[in-house]
This record gives sequence, C-alpha cells and structure tokens, in this order.
Amino acid sequence: MEQNLAKIIASVKSGDESAFALLADKYNVLIKASVARFRPSFEKNADTITDREDIEQIARMALYKAAVNYRGGSGEEYDGVTFGLFAKICINNSLVSALREQNSRFTTVKKRRDLLNGALGAEREIPENFSERVNSALSKFEKQVLECFISGKSVRETADFLDRSQKSVSNALYRLKAKLKGLFTN
Repeated sequence: MEQNLAKIIASVKSGDESAFALLADKYNVLIKASVARFRPSFEKNADTITDREDIEQIARMALYKAAVNYRGGSGEEYDGVTFGLFAKICINNSLVSALREQNSRFTTVKKRRDLLNGALGAEREIPENFSERVNSALSKFEKQVLECFISGKSVRETADFLDRSQKSVSNALYRLKAKLKGLFTN
C-alpha cells in the first residue's frame, strides 16, 4: 500500500471526515462500477431501492467500514490483500446484503398483502366507501400497525417503531384483521 494511502486510512480511522472524502474520491471509480453492476438487480422489484444515489450511499458506507476495519500497516498488505481489493470485497458484500434484505422485505410485503387480501375476502368486490369505513372502524394505533404490517415490518420492528410493546402490537393486529374482515361481510 502506498504511504499516502496508509496516511489517509489512518486519518479516516481517527475520524477525519476530509480524509474520508479524499478516500472516497480516490475509489470513486470502484464505487460507480459496483453501483452499475448491482443496480439492475435492485430495480427488479417494485417499491425498492432503485435510486442510484441510495445504492451509492450503501457503497460509500461500505468503503468507510473497509477503511476503519483494514488492518494493513503502513506500506504493507494485510494477509496478502491490498486495501483496494479489501474495499472491493466490502462494497460487494454490502451491496449483496442490501439486495438480499430488499428481496426479503419485498417477498414479505407481497405475502402479507396476499394474506390480507385472502383474509378479507378480496376475491369479492370491495364495498362502496370502503376506505372511509376503514378509517372510522380502526383506531389511530391500529391504522399505524396496519401500515407497518403491509410495509413488511415485523411485530418487533413495529413495536420499536411505534414505541409500544410487542404484545400490544400483536393484539392490535388481531383486532384490525377482525374489524377489516367484518367490513367485508357487512
């Protein structure tokens, strides 16, 4: 590793933001190439990360973590791995993880929408003024839980997001399903 790069990485490790800006500029081509390679995979699902800047942000955060975690000495490689290769591996792993998380959330959201449609008897025609009836039937908390449920949040994530207990979220989910099912039968 060249001496200048070793100094930049040491500065990044000590929290120097300008040093990270230099490092990001130096590895900008790697970031752009990684984003270009992964972006089509991110775009496969609707309601997902498709914005190039968001994907770049994930790559830049991975570059930062690579700099902080790289253990090569001044002018040395770490276990035969240069910083550039280490950074590339970290960026690719980070983008793969984000893609897996996105695909998992997309699958969860789709399953929950299908489950909700099935539980509500969505094969029947939606009653007139249904959204107004939903607004009047559900409490504010139940509406919040429903939004979280449909967006793919788990009961624990919903409880954390709404600052409630998991039990109250589970109960609200049960109540709102029963109320929504009742709206279809009336």
